[in-house]
Amino acid sequence: MADVVNKRIRRVGWIDIARGICMLAIIAGHFGVNWIGNIVFLFHLPVFFILSGYLFKDVPLTAGYIAKKFKTFMLPYFITCFAIIIIDAIVLIIHGDDSIASITGKIADDFTRSIWASGSCTKFGDIDLGGRIGAIWFLPALFFATIIFSIIKRLIKNIYIQGGGNCQPGSCCVYYSKSDLVSF
Repeated sequence: MADVVNKRIRRVGWIDIARGICMLAIIAGHFGVNWIGNIVFLFHLPVFFILSGYLFKDVPLTAGYIAKKFKTFMLPYFITCFAIIIIDAIVLIIHGDDSIASITGKIADDFTRSIWASGSCTKFGDIDLGGRIGAIWFLPALFFATIIFSIIKRLIKNIYIQGGGNCQPGSCCVYYSKSDLVSF
């Protein structure tokens, strides 16, 4: 029994509190009140990414590591996307639009949204995705960020250059997300 207790992950209080505040901020930001959304959207996701980087464990970038991260982030993402596709098809049928063209069109649209991990942005260049997959876009974003961060840590040994190198892609994503050129 003592071995099981010793192997448990030790929680860090301030990290749990920061995560809790960010979770509440996400909920508050999605109430539809513009001024609240404008405030909380400034910090809640950056804090989640910063905490993920803080908790990052420097382990070898192996197929096993990538598979574990895929199972952690991408498997729930794909399961949720599949559920959304099924639910959308069922809703079409319930509303009487049960033609093969309508159902396959909706499935194709949802599949495209799933590939792009479309959160709230629904137009990428000339491609109009219509609806969106929703807030789960965060899962593939964190998966790819984790893998890219692992690669950067392997290639660049200077911790200060690593930090700057890891901030640059995030800055580019924020800039390009405003111009509808990237999905997340």
